[in-house]
Amino acid sequence: MKKFVYAVFAVLLIAGLAFPVFAATTAPSWVSTESQNRVRQWFLKDQQEALYSTLGDLADAGGFWATVGNTGTTAGTNFVGTVDAKDLVFKAHNTEVFRLADGANATWTGDGATDTFNLLVGNLKVGNGTPGVAMGGEDAYVEGSLEVDGVVYADDDVDVGGALGVGDDITLENGETVSNSTDGDVVVTLPSTGTFTVDVGGFAVSGASDLGGDITLENDETISNSTDGDVVVTLPATGSLTVDTGNFTVGDETPTYAMTGEDAYIEGGLEVDGPVYADGGLNLSLIFNMEPVDYVLGGTQSLTPAASFYTLDPAEALTLTLTVNSANAGDLLFLTNVSTYTVTVSDTNVLTSDGGVVTMGQDAVAVFIFVGASWYEIALSDNS
Repeated sequence: MKKFVYAVFAVLLIAGLAFPVFAATTAPSWVSTESQNRVRQWFLKDQQEALYSTLGDLADAGGFWATVGNTGTTAGTNFVGTVDAKDLVFKAHNTEVFRLADGANATWTGDGATDTFNLLVGNLKVGNGTPGVAMGGEDAYVEGSLEVDGVVYADDDVDVGGALGVGDDITLENGETVSNSTDGDVVVTLPSTGTFTVDVGGFAVSGASDLGGDITLENDETISNSTDGDVVVTLPATGSLTVDTGNFTVGDETPTYAMTGEDAYIEGGLEVDGPVYADGGLNLSLIFNMEPVDYVLGGTQSLTPAASFYTLDPAEALTLTLTVNSANAGDLLFLTNVSTYTVTVSDTNVLTSDGGVVTMGQDAVAVFIFVGASWYEIALSDNS
């Protein structure tokens, strides 16, 4: 019956016969005011009943949300959503932008690749843990893992409290890169004028360090890695290579005596081009080969012993005098003449067993010991 009445009323509206409040034109003159009022009262009453019936149906279904907001709602009882196993979808311009899927997974979808999801105010927090720093606004906290598939740019410092796992290269502001290769090597690439600097603290390497170039220290000292396997340490003219504590060892064998600190052990040969000074005892268990002392002129030559062994190779007959400037009590001096010319050792600083001079022919060996202010001959082997 109501549908029939609505249809008749619609025809009246189209014909302009209904009351003015519902029609764009005024009613004909032959329709009385009383008739119009009766039709109006009947229509409003019927619409009111229909509206109440619809509201009742909505109330029975759980209520509705108005586009201007609701009042008198109860948290936990009133909600926007679904009660069956269906996704809740939000659209804008008839295009899906947000979906709450069955299982509580949320998906934001933009119209294009340049769309941005903005959190304009407050912080972004994932997880129910407590951040280690106060979140002051526009901060992000992720309690679990964070995986970034693209480039990460940081306008401020990056403080990493735990392990930092980076699956791709790290690019710094001026093009410096830290590369993570597939074979486990980490490569730092710098501009041609750049340097890798540790301003404070030290640089500790617990494993092997493979350096393809030289190491340059603060005062231009260098450690060069040559292509033939030699490692060369270059120091300033006044510099020295010092072992402050511990011992200096060449070779992997065990010394025959206990090394207590500031000791040196060389498993192989030792060649010294200059003088050798020993503040303590000198225990010789090997044969020393000294560089020859060439006397190209005859006559008298002076020798100030700075080592225990001298090999003499004069170019003609030689008279040798010994000085005492660098001698200490108990010092031994070994002289060997490898020349065909005679070497005569004779001066006031030499005392012999027969009171005469020491004459050394070819391949002769003379041994002296320093006592008091003189060198004493204690042995002479003459094979000439």
